[in-house]
Amino acid sequence: MSQEEFTTYIPNSAVQTVLADAEANTPSTQNHTQTIYLDFDGADTYYHNRDLDIFIDNINIEDSGIDAERIALIVDTLNALYGDDIYFTSDTPTDELYSTIYIGLTSAFDDYGSFLGLAENIDSGNLIPNDNAFVFLDSTASNELVTSVIAHETEHIVSGMEHGGDGLNRFEATIVVSSGQVSSGLIISSGNTLFVSNGGIANSTRV
Repeated sequence: MSQEEFTTYIPNSAVQTVLADAEANTPSTQNHTQTIYLDFDGADTYYHNRDLDIFIDNINIEDSGIDAERIALIVDTLNALYGDDIYFTSDTPTDELYSTIYIGLTSAFDDYGSFLGLAENIDSGNLIPNDNAFVFLDSTASNELVTSVIAHETEHIVSGMEHGGDGLNRFEATIVVSSGQVSSGLIISSGNTLFVSNGGIANSTRV
């Protein structure tokens, strides 16, 4: 498996691989149960983790630098993956309540560790339809990596995905190399998690 075929772990669903060539599918905005706005352009915002009682304000997210063509592919891939359950858009939604996933780099969480992605909550039952998440990637990351981390954080804030971990590690993105797969050139920062199951191979991986 190359870095272009990024895989994310979703408990109770084994390993999910997000494919770059998923067919475009834009769900009707009247049928979806949750809207998620993907903000690629940079923003000033805050982080409110209710479980850990952590509130960080004055967070500046840098513009991701991802161009419009790539953004459209990422949005279409996510909508094809989730169907009518969740509607992803890179345009500001008209819904009264929606979640935002911010894509871009920031130093706001440096004191807490290094993360690929981070959710505000593990929202079982989607009781908070406007909780947010962050994906700390920019244009240097592949579409597959960006899409997969967005999907992972979506599972936290919409489906209540729980993969364990201490502190903010419960809310972060994890990397999986599953049985029979080979992944090369992964860079795992402190605080991120790499799972290599029996038969999986991670080559040239920096930790």
